[in-house]
Amino acid sequence: MACHEAAHAVIAAFLRILRNDSTISIIPDGKGEFGSVTFSKQALVHDSGKLWSTRYTRKIVLAQFAGPAATLKLEPGTNLLEEGGLYESDMLFSEYLMRFCGPRSSKETMWKKAVALVELNWPYITRVADELLKRQTMRGQDLKAMLK
Repeated sequence: MACHEAAHAVIAAFLRILRNDSTISIIPDGKGEFGSVTFSKQALVHDSGKLWSTRYTRKIVLAQFAGPAATLKLEPGTNLLEEGGLYESDMLFSEYLMRFCGPRSSKETMWKKAVALVELNWPYITRVADELLKRQTMRGQDLKAMLK
């Protein structure tokens, strides 16, 4: 689970959507989620009714897909869409967001990009995961310092 959350956070940092005050946690939230990462914009629809930009939405999808991609790297047979499973919410939320990514971004294309980003950043992901196992929670600024 630590690599899953670490992948979300590392890829978000790489894409510059992880704030310094973001929280990365592997502590269960009591709502069925076994960890969390906060990104730079929390609300999908702002008070003005404006959606996130297409570019920002694509980055969120990549960061969301990164967790399941890391899980598959470690456990290749995992069913990411298992009903009620640990990864279903990430996959379903990503698929929902794909509606707002524009015609150039298919689910397959975005998934392949996320897998490539996880592969490229795997040493950072494992380093952050090890730190999360020690601390359980860290801030975006701490994670970014580890990536330098």
